[in-house]
Amino acid sequence: MLSRAGFRVLLFDLRGFRALLGSREDGYVSVEEDQALERRAGSAYKRLALFSGGYHGWDLVELTPYHERASHVLVDFLRRR
Repeated sequence: MLSRAGFRVLLFDLRGFRALLGSREDGYVSVEEDQALERRAGSAYKRLALFSGGYHGWDLVELTPYHERASHVLVDFLRRR
C-alpha cells in the first residue's frame, strides 16, 4: 500500500497519461513507493522524475533551486502528448 502518496506527488491524469514529479528525500513517500506508483499507472505513456532534496507538490516547480528543470520535465511531458 502506498503511504500518503496523494500528499506527496504531483500527479497529472490527463487523457490517461501520467507524470510523477517528486524528490528523493521527501518524508511522505519513499523512492520505492514512487516507483511502485509509476508501475501501477494505467498508461503506457508515463514519466517518473525524482529530484534531490525533500521538496514536494508545487514547490518542485515553483520554489526549488531546480524549479526550471522540474518545470521543463513537466512541460516536455505534456508537449509530447
